[in-house]
Amino acid sequence: MTIVLDIMIRDVEQCLIIGSGFGGLCQAIKLKKANIQNFTILEKESSLGGTWRDNTYPGAACDVPSSLYSYSFDIAQTTWTSDYTEQKGILQYIHKVAKKYDIQKHIIYQQNVCRMEYREEEFVWYVFTDDGSLYKAKFVVTAVGQLHHPKIPVFPGVKAFKGGMVHTSKFSSRQLEDYADKNVAVIGSGASAVQLIPELQKVCRNVYVFQRTPNYILPRLDLTPKLQKVMNTFTFTKWLYRLYLLNVGEVFLLGAIKGKRWAQKLLMALWFQNMKQHIQDESFQEELTPTFSIGANRILFSDTFYPALGKSNVHIISKGIKEIDTNGIVSLNESRTEVDDIVYATGFITNPFLYDMIVTGRSGKVLWEGDQGSHGYFGVNTHGFPNLFFLYGPNTNVGHTSILLFVEEQADFVIRTMSHLDDNGFQAIEVKKQIEDAFGSEINKRSEHLAFTSVKDSWYLSSNGCNTNNWVGSFKEYKCRLKRVDLAVDFDMHGKKPLRRNSKKMPSQAEKHWILSLCFRFLQSVISIIFSAPKAIITKREKFD
Repeated sequence: MTIVLDIMIRDVEQCLIIGSGFGGLCQAIKLKKANIQNFTILEKESSLGGTWRDNTYPGAACDVPSSLYSYSFDIAQTTWTSDYTEQKGILQYIHKVAKKYDIQKHIIYQQNVCRMEYREEEFVWYVFTDDGSLYKAKFVVTAVGQLHHPKIPVFPGVKAFKGGMVHTSKFSSRQLEDYADKNVAVIGSGASAVQLIPELQKVCRNVYVFQRTPNYILPRLDLTPKLQKVMNTFTFTKWLYRLYLLNVGEVFLLGAIKGKRWAQKLLMALWFQNMKQHIQDESFQEELTPTFSIGANRILFSDTFYPALGKSNVHIISKGIKEIDTNGIVSLNESRTEVDDIVYATGFITNPFLYDMIVTGRSGKVLWEGDQGSHGYFGVNTHGFPNLFFLYGPNTNVGHTSILLFVEEQADFVIRTMSHLDDNGFQAIEVKKQIEDAFGSEINKRSEHLAFTSVKDSWYLSSNGCNTNNWVGSFKEYKCRLKRVDLAVDFDMHGKKPLRRNSKKMPSQAEKHWILSLCFRFLQSVISIIFSAPKAIITKREKFD
């Protein structure tokens, strides 16, 4: 069946980037540095920024130090007021970098990609958006991230609730003052809730935290204002601190994730001290103690969460939710909590990747359809989908360091792959199936020994319990292995470019040397004739006289 639409068609571009957050911006800058200017960024919203544009809830900040959660290629010009920068500061940084590298002119806003199709006969991707536009590109890079489709549980009776309901990523124009003197329920106790609850505590009459699973929350190790000033002054101190943060994560946090007992004991001691300092009641401490080993879920950092829980207007409810009625929430033990507003801090839909986007590759293959979860070779490419690359793709999420480290390496890999294809005179490239399958088997085997696979309902895992989200090693390992990928061995290339009739073969280095040598000898002969001619004429005149 053929469907005819009123489609706005544009010329074929070298590269199309989907998303204008940290990932899309990074890829765009890398393309410009490689002198590739023929690219476009499609952004579904009306401004750039990705997750840092969307998440404007009170207290929103990055729990990875800014010195590490920033671009390495712009470190000399970057200064931070705090090592844990809030949402507004991060968004300003994104806009500043976009302006510096003149990326805005490449972005087309309000273009939500809904479908992509690979045309084998043309070696071109057809990219369709909700408004009927069609974009064509030789290469497509998806940089949509993993945390932008809100996950909102549906409870019985929720439609009857008369108060306000919002997900943390959809706060939009809401202000903290809107919740003043109200009874507010926060459903969830993860990363967003840990930042939001201390802010709500300051203004709400009561905050009711409906906790499904408690988390390990460590204290922030923030820089003092004096040290931050020194850090902003000297570039070499920025690099040293960045290296320090990288190694702390790779040794201690990753050590705990790998099940190293010494690392787990050290982090457990830090967590317990952080909680005990503000929560003295032993029964309350027990309610806030996770039942899983540290590292199984994301380790959180906060200096304000436990102090907020110690306030009289904050209440933890761990009995689970049975239903929601007109003005309250009923727990599984039949107790009822009357609330004015509900805030969902329930995370995001992370599986499948490219949620709400239909992607069709070679021979009509639909991306990850029928497979046991999303997968990719080092998270950047998958078999059957030539010239399609993912930034922050399957098995590249991390809980111990900055994802931007990985994104930069992936963007460099895309540039290297494009150059390899062009140098060899082909039009399309994709990872070999056996190479990707072997890599997937390695990921599954190594995941069995990591802490995060012990939690069955973790967002790191697919519905069948496979690790589809997280990388299984260190950043240093990922970086070295990605750089060592042999594109000539691990990838297949398609579509040999025909030699143009009017094109001239470029001379080799030896031929260039021979031509230059010939020209030099000819020039030498001409100069010799010019300077020897007057002497010959004078000699003849002397003989004549």
